Amino acid sequence: MASTTIVGSISDNALRKYSPVSFSALLSGSAGVDDVTSGLVTIQRSYTGTNWTIRRPFFSFDVSALAGATITLAQLQLSCHDLLGDITWRVYYQDWGTDVASDDWVAPIDVPNLTPASAAGQEALGLGSLIVDLSNLGSLLTSNGRFVLIAADESVEPTGSSYQQFRTADYPTPAYRPSLYVEYTTGVPVISVAQVGAGIEVSWT
Repeated sequence: MASTTIVGSISDNALRKYSPVSFSALLSGSAGVDDVTSGLVTIQRSYTGTNWTIRRPFFSFDVSALAGATITLAQLQLSCHDLLGDITWRVYYQDWGTDVASDDWVAPIDVPNLTPASAAGQEALGLGSLIVDLSNLGSLLTSNGRFVLIAADESVEPTGSSYQQFRTADYPTPAYRPSLYVEYTTGVPVISVAQVGAGIEVSWT
């Protein structure tokens, strides 16, 4: 058993949907890429009285060194910079490539087709460090270590503003950057065959 901690990639970013017309117009409209220049990304559901906004943050980790390994445990560690209201979210695996683009926005009706990387609605709100135990670990490598956070009730029209803001891999203070802790095994099992009395004993390590 081996373990490693991988610090996030500077390709972290976010997508935003916005409309001053209606929430239905927001849902049917296209997403835009947020310009992340402050080292912060936000998950958001907001209605301010004049406009509607939804945001999804995307995170990336270079897991290429784990190719061929069997992942036995993985934890996503995020640092919360700010929050407002009550927002519940879930982590999903999504291989969005090297840069987030507007067409990486998965429509709410298609979100169930994404592989969940965490339990639903169990991410604690709060400032400071958040550790999320990841599931469906086989998808960690097939998604190339890329994730998206999606609000649980994203397709429900908000009546106020709620968000949670996270520090990204280009945040100035390294200790606050996102990281991925992984435990894994590598190599091919060594099989031993021995005769025991009238029978054969097979073991592997």
